[in-house]
Amino acid sequence: VGSADDDSDARFVLTGIEEDEPVLSSKITIPGQRAKLSTTLSSGMKAISIRVNDVAGVAGFVLPGDRVDVMLTRGGREAPFIDVLLQGVKVLAIDQVADDRKDQPSIARTVTFEVTTQEAQKLTLAATAGTLSLALRNISSSETEKLRRVTIGDLSRPEVSDSLEKEVKSVDERIDEVAETLRSEVQQALRLRDEKQVESEPEVSSEPEFSFVYVIKNGSRREYRFMAK
Repeated sequence: VGSADDDSDARFVLTGIEEDEPVLSSKITIPGQRAKLSTTLSSGMKAISIRVNDVAGVAGFVLPGDRVDVMLTRGGREAPFIDVLLQGVKVLAIDQVADDRKDQPSIARTVTFEVTTQEAQKLTLAATAGTLSLALRNISSSETEKLRRVTIGDLSRPEVSDSLEKEVKSVDERIDEVAETLRSEVQQALRLRDEKQVESEPEVSSEPEFSFVYVIKNGSRREYRFMAK
């Protein structure tokens, strides 16, 4: 909107818009406002950047629009420990790139987050107190966990990965479902077989069958009864 020479009333795109997608007010600036990072911040939120290396930044796989958990390692070599500082923090930009349509990983030097003022204070202080690292969250995950501090002593207690336990449980559940389905199908087939056999078999009388022989001698008749085979 606006003339080519005067963009005082122009509106700029804040996030990627696909072809034929409705243009929502949340995706464009107000008239005359530039498409700066500050315009993408939610009300009351702040943007803060921290330095990361290629490992702490999840090898470059964290992209704008993702959510991460921020972890703080401190204590030195003698008694190191690690805490989860923040959970589910939204990533606004990687280095100077804030395009949420970016889908190619790249090694990041700086990650910018959308946080509250207190969270910004924690991140700033944590950056001077120890080493910050990121853990990428599932895009649809909104759950928070009750976590505890991990120390050097925990490294001597190996644990089975939660993802492996979930996969094994899922496989066991699928096996149980298949077994139950097969059991039901076998029972149904046996019932159908028995019903067909009953229909094809002649009806058997519950009363025994007899044969009769009559003998007439000297004007009298005598009856002899024999059980039929």
